[in-house]
Amino acid sequence: MKETAKHKKIFEEWYKNNRDTDKTVETLGTVSRMTIYRYISEFAWHNRADKRDAEAAIIAGRIAEQTQAQILIDHQEGAREIKGLALKALKEMAMDKYSDAVSAYFKAVELERKSVGLPEHILEISTLSDDDLDRRYADRIARISGYGGRIPSQAQSDSESVLDD
Repeated sequence: MKETAKHKKIFEEWYKNNRDTDKTVETLGTVSRMTIYRYISEFAWHNRADKRDAEAAIIAGRIAEQTQAQILIDHQEGAREIKGLALKALKEMAMDKYSDAVSAYFKAVELERKSVGLPEHILEISTLSDDDLDRRYADRIARISGYGGRIPSQAQSDSESVLDD
């Protein structure tokens, strides 16, 4: 049998009802449960509905990604604005306390770091002196050498932070 406009209308109602046959029978009132079961099988409605669900999930995922990206952009812009105001206040001593401007600046820097997804340990490493980096590197090499030149297992490394001394 060829699927007609009438069949497609029933499919749309069945799909709108979350594939609930009983609810579709109740909503339409002109088709039996057995008829819908036959159409589901004959016209591969589950496959069609699965495909539609997958397409909807992809679209929903894209919308969520775009929304998240816009939120992060807004956070970055806000953080930059706060940083600028804090720096201006520091230069002009416009805030009641010098510490307020410094605090606002560092809070804005932290917000900006988080909004671009930089992990905290990257910020920590970036503030180390060359001597501190060399010392930590030597410590890590010594630890690895203690394991016969192999990197310790994930379980061991989970219990020790890479940056811990």
